Amino acid sequence: MKLTEKVFRHIKRNYKPIDPESFSHSQFAFNNQLCFDNAVQAYRAGRANKVWLVWAGTHNGMIHFINSNDGVFFDETWVDTERPAPYYIIREVMPWELDNIKDLFVSVRYDLVNTCGNWLDMWRYKRNPNSTV
Repeated sequence: MKLTEKVFRHIKRNYKPIDPESFSHSQFAFNNQLCFDNAVQAYRAGRANKVWLVWAGTHNGMIHFINSNDGVFFDETWVDTERPAPYYIIREVMPWELDNIKDLFVSVRYDLVNTCGNWLDMWRYKRNPNSTV
């Protein structure tokens, strides 16, 4: 079984999915690979009042950052607004963590690889800690 499948099985068992009905169209859709920067910028520009660390997708998903404003979630990174991918909330990102959000990404990735992977997965992670899960 691939590591992302093991991680998704762990995510599905331990984290709450976001109701697709609570998603809205975002003001911007950057369609890039900078979800951490996009989420922080939306927060700092006042378009969002929270930043969330989530698992986006299913067995081939990844760690991702999205925003919410008054309980309505939106994703300024991906353009998939008609049928958003399943999102599972890992946790809210606190305002004091925003300056080091890339470090948060790396540490959560490490935790997921350590929890769900084997020695070979950890070896691969240590060789490339900035890749996605």
